[in-house]
Amino acid sequence: MTDQTRKTSSDHLPEVPSAHQVAGHLGHHGLRRPSRLLSWLPLAAIVAVFVLSMTVRHVVTLIVPWLVLVGILAFGYGWRRWLGHLEQRVTRAQELSMMRYHREALYAAWRLLPRVTTVPGMHGRVLTVLAHCLDQFKAYDAAIVAYDGLIEWLPPQHPGTVQLRIQRAIAQLQCGQLLDADDALRGLRGAVGTIGHTVTAAGFCLARLIQQVRTHHYADAVESAPMLLDNLRPLGVEAAYGHALMALSYSHLADPAAARHARMWWSRATLMIPAVALVDRFAELDRLPALNRAGG
Repeated sequence: MTDQTRKTSSDHLPEVPSAHQVAGHLGHHGLRRPSRLLSWLPLAAIVAVFVLSMTVRHVVTLIVPWLVLVGILAFGYGWRRWLGHLEQRVTRAQELSMMRYHREALYAAWRLLPRVTTVPGMHGRVLTVLAHCLDQFKAYDAAIVAYDGLIEWLPPQHPGTVQLRIQRAIAQLQCGQLLDADDALRGLRGAVGTIGHTVTAAGFCLARLIQQVRTHHYADAVESAPMLLDNLRPLGVEAAYGHALMALSYSHLADPAAARHARMWWSRATLMIPAVALVDRFAELDRLPALNRAGG
């Protein structure tokens, strides 16, 4: 094992993990099925003690079953306490992520991953936090690796799978993997078309808008403007990214009314997210002509 592998497989968190480091961490601490031997051990112990007490006539056989029973109860109590403590730590990591303390949430998720490898629900939640935080740090290649780790373990028809595939497609768009993102979004159209006005459908709408901007199809993007407010509303404040991208799309049109529409959409965006944060997420917004004329 190389020094780099040892570093990756430990609890140490790099400043912002690379795709290689995330892949290594997941490789060492991926989801594993709980040991069947461990799950059957208490029953096997009870059966063994019962057989022993029926076949061996000795005073010890009267005590051993009670000792085994106490041991099993103690093991179960300790296991539940450990799970409860772990649940608190996973919930805390999620709360940090929702409160936008992404550095702390990323660190917590990185350290928790080795401890939840046999608890599928918690493993998925921790990996979701890790992927989201990497995305927020604009470590898109690393986020894609984390999304892939999540998608691998979810059934294709699972509701969360579509949402994760959309998030992965957005990360692909953000790091220039335009062909991969296009293939992903094409494959999602059928699934999203039956969902309706949900966060998942809103995420797909945002992904399509990002794709149109990144491929300079501004006129196509503007065609979705009449329904954009309603379509992005489930995203909450993150709908501002779509509003800002719509402002950018209008700013590239020669229509005399386009500048007014650009300022209107930019104003809507900056009401929810500061201009500096919008530009930080989408660098092309820095070239938006309406930027200095719409309260940005």
